[in-house]
Amino acid sequence: MNDTPLSTAAKSETVRILLVEDDDGSALLIQTSLARWRYGVFEIRRVGDLASAVRAVAQGGIDLVLLDLGLPDSQGLDPMSACMRGRVGYPSLCSVD
Repeated sequence: MNDTPLSTAAKSETVRILLVEDDDGSALLIQTSLARWRYGVFEIRRVGDLASAVRAVAQGGIDLVLLDLGLPDSQGLDPMSACMRGRVGYPSLCSVD
């Protein structure tokens, strides 16, 4: 992204989000909230476990990672470390259910 103010930059660029969430209800809530956001276009790819998230990040093409810290195959901050290993500059947000 560039330094253009959010109101114009977000309208012209698609933000590619990797949503790492194993709970269907939580994922739906996040996806619905993003769909209502007026200042951007989001392309959301959802995976439900850490192994899939690591593969997706390695493939590239992601602008933002939304990461659940309570996944079936990991707990705590380990998922963030595994996803971001070698990926400097990736913005990420973590949540705890």
